[in-house]
Amino acid sequence: MFPLDGWVYALILSLHVVVIAAADEKPCTAHDGDRFYDLTPLQSSQDYKFASPDGQEFVINVCKSVSYDTWNVGVEHPENIAGVTRKERGDFSIGEVNTTLLIRDKHPLLVLTEGSICPHAERMHAMTAVRFICDTSVFGSGSPRLVAQLPPDDASACAFFLEWRTHYACPSGEATGFWGGLVVALSIIAIIGLMLYVVGGTLYNRYVLQLRGFDQLPRISIFSFTDTLDYLQGFCDRFSGSRAHSRHDTSRSWSGRGGMAPRDFERLPVLPEEEEAMVGGGDENGYSSHEEEGVGASGRPVSAEQPQAKAGDTPGTIRL
Repeated sequence: MFPLDGWVYALILSLHVVVIAAADEKPCTAHDGDRFYDLTPLQSSQDYKFASPDGQEFVINVCKSVSYDTWNVGVEHPENIAGVTRKERGDFSIGEVNTTLLIRDKHPLLVLTEGSICPHAERMHAMTAVRFICDTSVFGSGSPRLVAQLPPDDASACAFFLEWRTHYACPSGEATGFWGGLVVALSIIAIIGLMLYVVGGTLYNRYVLQLRGFDQLPRISIFSFTDTLDYLQGFCDRFSGSRAHSRHDTSRSWSGRGGMAPRDFERLPVLPEEEEAMVGGGDENGYSSHEEEGVGASGRPVSAEQPQAKAGDTPGTIRL
């Protein structure tokens, strides 16, 4: 039969190697790939209780010392006791506080070492391994359950194995805090802004500047903020400014000096005398200002097909 010292020594050695191999994490938390585990909600001001098959009662806490008043516990640091049971000659520690959480088979594992000296192995100290199981049906903290102890009898037991079902053992989202959340939010905004800059710049270069190929891709420059403003201004001019410009051109083309006849439809000279009068000036050759704009002396529009009456003609005279 394998001696007790061998069992305890092999168990403590294997668990000690596992603890050393654990990565640096925040107290009572651990990562397993993309999964994050946090058992800090199980820290309680009231200790959790469990019992052995023979009725021996234990108290334990998670990632903190017990609130239980210990008596004659016989350990170097009684303030760091994570689990304890009372025996005839004093309390018996089953392990000190440990905040290094391990993940084994997708289940958090907490190992408590450096407990009281084993009853039949003075070179060994008691230890406890708590395996937390994700159970969404247990909404509260749940409670620990003793699965096995070595040796099996309560008087000689020095190694304890517990199983703890709770929803806190399920993977959860890692809390990033205020600054972490702010950084994430700013990063998302920056990515969205960059995407809008690239898409908007490409559309602007393609449909406004009529560029093709790689020329239609916008220039990516962190310090060129004016380029972004130019793109925005171009879009505004494209969809709103052009409409106002069109209205302005139309009103200017159709508004004559007298407000009636359009300048674009001024009549052409028909007779040589009229051509000479237009070339020489209206004032010197008898044309009034109204006639220069295609309006007769009476203020009525003069048709291009009818010649105007020259100065000195009597009313009713028709010139051919």
